[in-house]
Amino acid sequence: MTDKKYLILFVFLLSCLLLMGNTVESQANEPEVITLTWQDFRELLGLDTGKIKITWEEFRKLLAQTGSQMNMDIRITDGTVTLKREQFRQILAKMRPRVKKIPPPPKKYLVSAARYKGTAGEKNCRFNASFTVYLFPQETPAYVNVPIVSSNTALSQISVDGVPAVVKTSGNSHSVTLGKSGFHQVKAVFSISHNKQSLSLPVVRSTINQIDFTIPQKDFEVNIQSSLNGKTVDLPNGTRLTANIPLTNQIQINWNRKIKKREKKPALFYADTHSLISTAPDIVKVKSAIHLEIIQHSLEKISLRVPKNYEVFKVVARRIGNWQV
Repeated sequence: MTDKKYLILFVFLLSCLLLMGNTVESQANEPEVITLTWQDFRELLGLDTGKIKITWEEFRKLLAQTGSQMNMDIRITDGTVTLKREQFRQILAKMRPRVKKIPPPPKKYLVSAARYKGTAGEKNCRFNASFTVYLFPQETPAYVNVPIVSSNTALSQISVDGVPAVVKTSGNSHSVTLGKSGFHQVKAVFSISHNKQSLSLPVVRSTINQIDFTIPQKDFEVNIQSSLNGKTVDLPNGTRLTANIPLTNQIQINWNRKIKKREKKPALFYADTHSLISTAPDIVKVKSAIHLEIIQHSLEKISLRVPKNYEVFKVVARRIGNWQV
């Protein structure tokens, strides 16, 4: 140790003794400050020496970070490892950065929401659809094809996050190509043919499915198979139905004109009566046969008047329900 270093240590120890002797008197005062030049600080810590001293535990952890055992000329004294600075640099150069393991995703993508807004035309239906797609992070950069609409539809426009999408048609689907992980908004405009008053729409499997369908005719009933929370609204020039759809591969839509209830009117009919009367010493029996011919409307019940003091025993007919006296 140099003379200057001894001088610095002596001044430091002397200052500590003075501070300890004046503890009671100077508790409220600020502690004294020792000022060192940078050169004195380097010499005090031995920064210019060619050796590094660390504990054995610290040295073992450093070697573990290199992934291999390194043959070095080291010296261990009282649990302290002394090695050359150049050897320490070699260890630092071979240390591997810590890699955080990410669990593999359950699948490549997920369609979390699908919303369809359509209008029925004379021979086909036009839809504006929007989809929320989440692309899971991949171990290596890769493009993923996500099916959006059926290839049976006439696709006129499709975009991803507001810009035209790369579309690939394969099998039964038009797919968009995604490469960046995270949420994406996909919008598509397409048309699909329908039967006279029914439509079978193939859809992608989505957690949330909503449909908004309009018929350009008034007084129509719109039915969507398996729909929930359906709401029908009569428009000035059409009929609109909004509903939620469970997880499905296909949406079945039917629409028909409402059946108006007719005003009930009295029935018009003819009636022929034939009676057979038989007598006995203490009783008279009458068997009456009535033939009804309904000309207009319908009959729900008929009433027959029986002479006073007569008792009805039995009523028989082909389409009779209950009867009572």
